[in-house]
Amino acid sequence: KKHSMRAGVEIETGNYRSDEARNLNGTFLFSSLDAFRAGRPTQYSQRSGVGQLDFNQHQLGWYVQDDWRVTKGFSLNFGVRHEWQNTLADSNNFAPRFGFAYSPFKNGKTTLRGGAGIFYDWFGADNFEQALRVNGLQQRDLIVQQPCFPNPFACGQPVQLPPSRVQTEPGLQMPYSQVVSFGVEREMAQGMRLMTQYRYQRGVHLLRGRNVNAPLPGLGRPDPAVGNITQIESSANSFNHALIVNFNWMKMGKFMFAANYVLTKSTNESDGPLSLPVNSFNLRAERGPSLQDMRHRVFVMSNYTLPRGWRLGTILQTNSA
Repeated sequence: KKHSMRAGVEIETGNYRSDEARNLNGTFLFSSLDAFRAGRPTQYSQRSGVGQLDFNQHQLGWYVQDDWRVTKGFSLNFGVRHEWQNTLADSNNFAPRFGFAYSPFKNGKTTLRGGAGIFYDWFGADNFEQALRVNGLQQRDLIVQQPCFPNPFACGQPVQLPPSRVQTEPGLQMPYSQVVSFGVEREMAQGMRLMTQYRYQRGVHLLRGRNVNAPLPGLGRPDPAVGNITQIESSANSFNHALIVNFNWMKMGKFMFAANYVLTKSTNESDGPLSLPVNSFNLRAERGPSLQDMRHRVFVMSNYTLPRGWRLGTILQTNSA
């Protein structure tokens, strides 16, 4: 009578076929508009090889959860979820979660809510495709420095770099987030409701690219026959603090008004699985504001019921840089 248990399973299976002809004709890079007018490029890149690719990806997620109403004003919920992918050797992806709701007063108008949990993020098929595609055998990237124009090999001694490739770390792990939150909800007069919440989120084993064949000072590349080897690794972290304030006011059949404000700070060590660091030997130097680090966010929405069944609504959304 006091327990409400639930369980679920999610199965995704996909077959991906693509024929990518990206940059097969080559691309010249110029340092300025004057250099372009003079026909003096600084770099030429071209992808060669077989563009056709076919692979399968399977994903499985299951969970079990128990909602326990301890008393009339106090309830707990706890459970666990597990994630699996055939493209990763990492299968120990158990994610426990816990939450509570507590109404300290008899009128039930004030509620304290909190929770903590782990949330996994599947390895995207698009990133796995690039690791299969640009592996040095299927396709490869040719880079020529100081090429001629329009034929990059027609004159002088252009510097042709060895072809580059993309690969995944042998022990690649599934990224996940550790989330902790606490908030207060207050029901006020005339259908108004005010909610505040603080949330902390830490990303663990996030994906980043690292050049494992970067030139060593005074020694050159570990493998001179290959250019950049962009290895997708699960070695980055992220940190996010957010204070959320939400105000709702609604009268059924008349009007609805909602306003939301978020104060947030987001720091990370990677902007994507294929983004290379400035220095592949000092990954800690990549920590800084993330691309989603917008300090202030405001969202306002209203809806009014007019005569003859008409409705008037408006939305305002703004955020800092």
